[in-house]
Amino acid sequence: MSREGIVLVVMVAFAVVGTAHAQTVNWAYAEGGWAGWDPDRGSSETGWYLGGAFPLGKIPIHIFGEAGDYGPIDIWQIGAGWHGGLGERADLFADAAIYDTDFDDGIKARFGVRWMLTKRLELNGYLGFTSLDIRDNRSLAVNAVFDFSKRFGVGGGFEWGDEYSYARAIVRFNFGARTRTLERTGSGRGRDPRRSG
Repeated sequence: MSREGIVLVVMVAFAVVGTAHAQTVNWAYAEGGWAGWDPDRGSSETGWYLGGAFPLGKIPIHIFGEAGDYGPIDIWQIGAGWHGGLGERADLFADAAIYDTDFDDGIKARFGVRWMLTKRLELNGYLGFTSLDIRDNRSLAVNAVFDFSKRFGVGGGFEWGDEYSYARAIVRFNFGARTRTLERTGSGRGRDPRRSG
């Protein structure tokens, strides 16, 4: 198994083990911040990005998009995918997007996991494959976001790739109730917090 695959399997394993005391994974957010783009062939560039995601009602489907300005290079993507499978504290996800740059375009597919490590701290990662007209790129991404309030969070991440890599500093606004918790009894069944007895 590749190094990238091992990292993702370890993240999924920890997410599965940690689902007993659940915090919800929120799929309704907007984010942006500083970003750096580092191609293997060419000079590195820095700039900004804006993006976000939104769920389609109560079904486990999300849409997402992102646009970035990295100096002389503009990059945007828009797509949709599935999420779920690990309870409320963690989600597997698989999605695909149309991916476009100033000099190339194609599609990007991702398979990964989002995990609420604590009530306020999210870790997420994915394996990505980008198929472009000129070249392809396989990548491994790892990100962390800390919610310092119900609506706002900050974090950072890095995506290592065969052909190019990304780094980013993240400021996120949560539309949904990300920090909702589920109380558990000793038997593992949910307990209604409105009941005192």
